[in-house]
Amino acid sequence: MKVQILRVMLLAGALALGILGCSTTSPTQATESRLAASGFKVVPAATPAEMARLQALPPGKVSTVQRGGTTYYVFPDSTQKAMYVGRQAEYDAYQQRLEIEANAAADNAAAQQSLGEARMNNAADWSELQDTWGSVWTQ
Repeated sequence: MKVQILRVMLLAGALALGILGCSTTSPTQATESRLAASGFKVVPAATPAEMARLQALPPGKVSTVQRGGTTYYVFPDSTQKAMYVGRQAEYDAYQQRLEIEANAAADNAAAQQSLGEARMNNAADWSELQDTWGSVWTQ
């Protein structure tokens, strides 16, 4: 019984995370949000040369760019005519954020599986209870 209560509580937590995680943002918007939260700076492309460099970057992907001996991580946003730029520390924070989100998704899937198992166990317990009480009522 305690195990079932624990499973239900885990499910409630997983559902809350799932609901909070649901959104209508595009994958690009989600990436941009993660990058900004990780400390990447938005750098506008103000000149035609900067726009050309922006458009030369592969869309939807964080790329490395070397400038003055420093490695920068750059994500283009052609629609906003800007790019998200970070250094190693920001990129590491971004990677950590992706890992945390992936782990949360895996935990959510495990909670869903546990819920299914709990439902099956509850159905079996209820069936046994009905059989027991059914024989009492017929005596």
